[in-house]
Amino acid sequence: MVVTDLDGTLIRSDRTFADDDLEALRVLGSEGIVRVIATGRSLYSARLVLDPEFPIDYLIFSTGAGILEWQSQTLIRKNALHAQEVAVAARVLASMDLPFMVHAPVPENHQFVYRRAPSGQSRGDFELRLERYLDYAAEWLEGTAPPAEAAQLVAIADADDADAFDALRRAVPCLEVVRATSPLDGCSRWLEIFPAGVSKSHAADWLAKRCGVAVEHTLGVGNDYNDEDLLRWAGTAFVVANAPADLLSRHPNVPSNDRGGFSAAVRRWRDASC
Repeated sequence: MVVTDLDGTLIRSDRTFADDDLEALRVLGSEGIVRVIATGRSLYSARLVLDPEFPIDYLIFSTGAGILEWQSQTLIRKNALHAQEVAVAARVLASMDLPFMVHAPVPENHQFVYRRAPSGQSRGDFELRLERYLDYAAEWLEGTAPPAEAAQLVAIADADDADAFDALRRAVPCLEVVRATSPLDGCSRWLEIFPAGVSKSHAADWLAKRCGVAVEHTLGVGNDYNDEDLLRWAGTAFVVANAPADLLSRHPNVPSNDRGGFSAAVRRWRDASC
């Protein structure tokens, strides 16, 4: 099984795919190797760049909140936060003076309600994301009940706020907290809260068991902090050269997403298996 991140890993900076990377996916499929994309994007957002004929077998989306069998477009797994968990997480984020969004359950989790930071401090990345998804957003007014279910909460922290991630994990120990670099401004930190056990690695492990693939026969490829658990899980793992320096220091490297990093990782994995 091959599991790859999408943005910054498989897809290039110009939002296209390299011919070599697409060919690598087709060859893997012809050999019966399970092909998986694991992305932080919602299903709605993933479909903006992946057509129905894209050569993969499964899509792990929203960092593992949902799994889609790609060729049939069948949702085979989903997870959700319950109202009490949403309320607790929202109180914690407000106490940290972070703006956040509460996303509807999978597969409609491109829709969300939002709250700005209690202090009123503006964060450009939050406003940029809100502007992009304005047709799917509504303000969560004070005094109204939390959503009955949610796929996740997404809070926006400044790039230099190194303590926010650890503080949030300590504050909600029964939930899963994942950090990622914003795909919008390229520097802000997104802090995402999911139900316990939701992550790219948990979803990949569930799929591997479903498909009868041993972990030692898996390849993971990524570029950012929300790929770390997947890279630790995979039998073999690579990061592309455009990853943050601390990730590059912890994992074997391949060329960047703009220089065929994915297909290079596949070649090295296959060569090592021969």
